[in-house]
Amino acid sequence: MALYYEVEDYASASRILKKLIRIYPDNKDYWYQLSSTYQQIRQYKKAVSVQYLAYKKGFITSEKELLALANLYLYINSPYKAAKLMKLEIANKRIKSNAKNWETLANAWTVAKEFEKAITALKTASTLNDKGRLYQKLGQIYVEQEKWGEAVTFLNKAVTKGGLKNTGTSYIMLGMSYYELEKLSLAKKAFNRALQYSKTKNTARQWLAYI
Repeated sequence: MALYYEVEDYASASRILKKLIRIYPDNKDYWYQLSSTYQQIRQYKKAVSVQYLAYKKGFITSEKELLALANLYLYINSPYKAAKLMKLEIANKRIKSNAKNWETLANAWTVAKEFEKAITALKTASTLNDKGRLYQKLGQIYVEQEKWGEAVTFLNKAVTKGGLKNTGTSYIMLGMSYYELEKLSLAKKAFNRALQYSKTKNTARQWLAYI
C-alpha cells in the first residue's frame, strides 16, 4: 500500500486498503487513508461512504473531522445529510456552537430547501455574531418573502449592531419594508439615511421622489 502511495497509484492503493480494513477493521488510519485515496481519484461519493462508516464506528469525533465530513456531503450535493450531521453534533457539543458553524448549518438547510430550518439556524448565528451582517441576511430573506414586519425587525437589528459592508443596502430594504407597511415617515427616514452612501444614493433619491 505504501509503495502504491509513493508512485501515486491511488486506485491500486485503495484496493489494498480495502483488504487491510477487512483484516484490521478497528484501525482508524486505514479508514482515513481509504477515504483519502478515493478523493485523490475523484470518487467523492465513495470517499463520503467510507467516512460515514468510520463515523458510525466512532472513529470520527473531533470538530475538525466532523466538519470535514459535513463539507464533503455539501461537495457531493447532499446538503440535507450535512445539515443533519451538523445539527446533531452541535447538540452533542462536538461541533462548537458559534456563529460560523450555525451559518454553515443555515446554508446547508437553504440548499436543501428547508427554509424554515435555515431561518432558525441563521437567527442563532446572528445572535452569536459580533456584527450585523447575518441580521441583514435575515432581513433580506424576509424582504424576498414579502414578510415586511419581520424584515423591519431584523434590518433594524443589522444597522444597530453595525459593522456592515453595505449599510446603505440595509437602509434601502428597511425603507421599502416601511413603505409596504404604509409607514411613510419611517420609510422616508430610512431612505434619507441611504442617501449618505454612494452605492445607494440614486436609489434612495428615486424612492423619496416616488413617496
